[in-house]
Amino acid sequence: MKTSKVIFSDEMNHLSPKEILLEKETLKIVEKYVSQTDTFNGNKTRNFHAKSHGGICGKLEITQPEISTLFTEKIYEVFCRFSNAEGGIKPDIASLPAFGIGLKLSSQGNDLLIIPMVNFPIFPIQSVEDTLQIVTRYDYAFSRKNFLKKVSAVMSLAGKSMKALAKNDLTVFLQMGKNMLKIKTDFILNNSFYGIGCFRHGNYICKYRLRPEFQYLFKGNPLSHQDKIQYILKNEEISFLFEIQYCEDIKSQPIQNLAKEWPASQYQVLGKITFPIQQIIPSWDLSMEHMDFNPHHSIPELRPVGRIQEIRKKVYETSYAARVG
Repeated sequence: MKTSKVIFSDEMNHLSPKEILLEKETLKIVEKYVSQTDTFNGNKTRNFHAKSHGGICGKLEITQPEISTLFTEKIYEVFCRFSNAEGGIKPDIASLPAFGIGLKLSSQGNDLLIIPMVNFPIFPIQSVEDTLQIVTRYDYAFSRKNFLKKVSAVMSLAGKSMKALAKNDLTVFLQMGKNMLKIKTDFILNNSFYGIGCFRHGNYICKYRLRPEFQYLFKGNPLSHQDKIQYILKNEEISFLFEIQYCEDIKSQPIQNLAKEWPASQYQVLGKITFPIQQIIPSWDLSMEHMDFNPHHSIPELRPVGRIQEIRKKVYETSYAARVG
């Protein structure tokens, strides 16, 4: 059966008056939280994905140009920052296997597409209001210096998070459990990565996925993720398949509900990202930590779509301004 792609509309990004007010309150807390974080090598840390595993440079080769009318060149420049999702910097052994990638695609030095990606295909909080309140409570909790106030704020965060999660139906939790079993906890590069939310693709809407071409065995190896990446890049290249899926059915591919996973079988390979043998940019390098991975700084035709994505825009901007100045 022939299908047609869903057309992008500006209304998909519109916030309600209540959501706009909550957004303003959230931004004040985000600014305060980031400005009070401990410095790392003289630099304020990010409020999420603070823990870096280094950065590497590579190229994207478009192998199926017929899939996209926007990727008209054969080769694009790529930069990738690896991270953990937490807002603090912990040793690898103490960090959750919640990995992230900040991906920049460029042409002749100009950013084309910026995609924050995580190794989990869903975001289990459906409402903009709940998202803002959780971000506020998270940053408020971890900016408290007084122990009792911190405990109270953490309990408030936990309570709000549980209420927000309870709004999902059972299938979401079953899917989360299924995906958790798939997550490789041994090494960051053994994971697939998913763009957070939906993105414009010209007049259409899409999601992105990175899928590793190889699996690396480091069982029981005490090296950090950063050292493991460097170990591989001393001898061989690293490669991912760069995949895209267009929205053709709002019911099975919702734009505003990030708790529902889009069909995995409908991703198409747009190209291949290759990272050649190189010296990794270490996590303490300030030039990388000063980088901005705000997806709203992509070209207009490739920017994020959806109300939750819209609130992330100013959160990114506020966090970056407080962190870098």
